[in-house]
Amino acid sequence: MVTSSKVGFCDTHVIANSISVELANFFRDSGFSEQNIIGGDSCVRMQHLWSKKFSTVQEADICFKKSQFYIKQDKSFVGYIEEEVIAVDEPISNLPLDEAIWDKLLPKLSPSPCSEGIVKACDIHLALHQVNSKVDKKFLESGFYYLDLYKPNLGNVRIYTMQTQNRKVGRQILQDLKKTLAQGGGVEGFLKFEVTRKLYNQGFSLPPLIYGNGL
Repeated sequence: MVTSSKVGFCDTHVIANSISVELANFFRDSGFSEQNIIGGDSCVRMQHLWSKKFSTVQEADICFKKSQFYIKQDKSFVGYIEEEVIAVDEPISNLPLDEAIWDKLLPKLSPSPCSEGIVKACDIHLALHQVNSKVDKKFLESGFYYLDLYKPNLGNVRIYTMQTQNRKVGRQILQDLKKTLAQGGGVEGFLKFEVTRKLYNQGFSLPPLIYGNGL
């Protein structure tokens, strides 16, 4: 079973393709955990992922400010740091798969490359310990991208993601996905909705997202 986080907590992530030993040591000494990336689709280009959880926004803000300062000093760093608030974190029970419901309810989305200077408003994540090949195909056809991580005591975890520039649009996608999962079954894991509070990018090509007010 994929472990749940807590609603209201803050997640701070450092995503990078290039990071110096000194900066990596800073994140490690600051309590960040390095995630073991084992794969992902063509939308995921990261080589390194560091994460830390905070129980208050104030703690997360202090860490973000300090981390951003050290990142800016390291000209070899290619990546970004983001601070997010967990707004939804719900378990998804495994029900029998009904492909017809998936085909009917799962929204067909068309994310676009993220332009320089654009900051996403939110993320929809679905974390699964076991992946149904039929469901996997439907997620990819719907526009989601995925990242595969190895987590101690859990094994491989696949995380499907959709990002939007508009929080209201993100909420609508979340509701459509919840309805699909509740009626269509086929998966077991956790569904998360995270709101972006801060993001600093230093030369990284960000994943695609849904622009504006429409799908």
